[in-house]
Amino acid sequence: MGELDGARPADPERVAMEREWLRRLAQGGPGADAAMHALFRRYQAPFKAFLRSRGFRGPEIDDLTQRVWLDVARKSHTFLADGVPEVWLWGFLKTAMRDALRAGAQRGARFVSSDDDNQAPSIDLALSELASPSPEAARAVHDFRECVRRAFAVFKRQHPKEAWWLYLWHVEEWDLEQIARYRGSTLHAASQFLSKARKMFREPVAPCLELRPD
Repeated sequence: MGELDGARPADPERVAMEREWLRRLAQGGPGADAAMHALFRRYQAPFKAFLRSRGFRGPEIDDLTQRVWLDVARKSHTFLADGVPEVWLWGFLKTAMRDALRAGAQRGARFVSSDDDNQAPSIDLALSELASPSPEAARAVHDFRECVRRAFAVFKRQHPKEAWWLYLWHVEEWDLEQIARYRGSTLHAASQFLSKARKMFREPVAPCLELRPD
């Protein structure tokens, strides 16, 4: 049937196909990754084109679309069986865009994101609780953050799967049950995988720990 080959069927068939992808995604397990990739191939380019037409830049677009796909993965179980996937998916993008514009307005500036297209925004988010540090502390935080971001970028290129799950665990705050369900594994296996991923990241990030501010 070629369900995951990215072909463009007639509208009724397209709706049925995308409903099936979302069903598989909500179920988790081996079929979830293929379903997510199929949705990504179909919608990522239109999402980026839409954001570009609204004046967002490359790094901003990457951050916003990443948020969309995280929301899709996390909330796929909320999609109604008789819903229209296209409408449901675009709703996530428009929500992300609205929140970004609102945040920019509140800061009196445009939405700011990482300059490194290849790196997840985990470090910025993890350090977001540091409010109004002194100039000396701000320098230390900046140096530490940049070091960890570079280390994570290298780690992500070398071990993309492990980097992805560390991001979900530490930044998006997925619990162990969510991770196990989406990976199609037991809780014990998910815990073992995360432990291994953390150990793998320890080596590239080790030089940064000396820069860590108190």
